[in-house]
Amino acid sequence: MLNYREEHPKAGFKELATASTQLRQDVYSWLFHSRYKHQQDIRIRTLTEQDAFGEIYKAWKRQGYPFDSLVPSYATTIGVSGDTPAALADLMGILVNNGLRNPNIKIERLHFGSDTPTETVLARQTTGTERVIAPEIVALVRQQLIGVVENGTGRRARGGIAMPGGRMIPVGGKTGTGDNRLESFSANGRVIGNKAVSRTATFVFMIGDRFYGTVVAYVPGSKAASYKFTSALAVQIFKDLAPQLRPLIARKDQPPAAPVLLTKNERPKLASSIQR
Repeated sequence: MLNYREEHPKAGFKELATASTQLRQDVYSWLFHSRYKHQQDIRIRTLTEQDAFGEIYKAWKRQGYPFDSLVPSYATTIGVSGDTPAALADLMGILVNNGLRNPNIKIERLHFGSDTPTETVLARQTTGTERVIAPEIVALVRQQLIGVVENGTGRRARGGIAMPGGRMIPVGGKTGTGDNRLESFSANGRVIGNKAVSRTATFVFMIGDRFYGTVVAYVPGSKAASYKFTSALAVQIFKDLAPQLRPLIARKDQPPAAPVLLTKNERPKLASSIQR
């Protein structure tokens, strides 16, 4: 009835009661089996949790969550779930872009048969920008990400990246270590099997307000049991790559060129060249 009221705000009680007659009869016929109250309570709690995680999934999906479902669990409630390096980078890009999600584009334009009678140009029409995180939340999260690098598990990259003029570009990020195992249990809860599946070390990062990405170290299969590395490895890889990233960051860090003022005699020439 509440759902119906939300979809039909102007509906009165009579309309609500009429529209929900069959559903209420079905629900009450089930609830009145009082012998199964304990099982009913468990089922109701399960359905309530599933509905709640369904709403969580919708929010995560808007922020780039890459999978088609979300496992209802205590781990998921604190943000622990399967992910991909690309999806992590997308989420960091949203934070860098102040909570706005832009479409990812690999190919902007295709040009076939240049200077021929069958010349064809295909250009992508992109969708609009979507706000998925409030700016106030973004500001708080970015502050925490910088804190992870300066004082937490990402401190190997502390201090930011120095530009030629002496300005420091801050670095923020989040680390994660995955010791992924398949465990088997006996009827009394004792572990009877423990098989290494993979080991991962991840550092998803942002550099200032323009650059972001993910560094992942990954060992698949049973060989993962022979490795003990943590997320510090991924942070160290990022630190080693910083000198190669610095020239790119420096180019984007340049202030925009000052506007050129044209005289009256120069303006027609410029307009003419643009038309050509």
